[in-house]
Amino acid sequence: MEKIYAGIVTFNPDIERLKENVCAICIQVPEVVIFDNGSSNFADIQECISVFHNAILIHSDENIGIAAALNRLMQWGSNNNYDWMLSLDQDSVCDASYVNKMKQYLDVEPLLGIVAPVIVDRNVGVIPIKNIVMLILALRQVHFQKLSIGNKSVNMMKACL
Repeated sequence: MEKIYAGIVTFNPDIERLKENVCAICIQVPEVVIFDNGSSNFADIQECISVFHNAILIHSDENIGIAAALNRLMQWGSNNNYDWMLSLDQDSVCDASYVNKMKQYLDVEPLLGIVAPVIVDRNVGVIPIKNIVMLILALRQVHFQKLSIGNKSVNMMKACL
């Protein structure tokens, strides 16, 4: 059984949308780890996630950038013996069976680094596959593999160390 946790990077998020995001995913994974990138509304973020028993908040006093924040989340997962991280934007909301749907693809290839769904943006609909750029590297020593899907991404990344 693959161990999967959710990682969310925040920077001045809309608190209601963040709450909707965490609420949708916290019942699908054992832990939701939020890395706050120096938000001015950090107290609101703390209050928002305090109601979730499996949410962990990591705070940075300054914005260290998305890549560094994702690397911190990946390192947290590695330190806590997770196999996969479900990376979510602060405003992404998964459907109720998202993790179960994606699990079937995790073992299709032993060196798989990323599993990504078809993206449905609530404002524009389905984002065509031609707009998705995937970097799947078959290297065990890769620490972080990035998938770019504009600003509405939902990705799973392998914590391969």
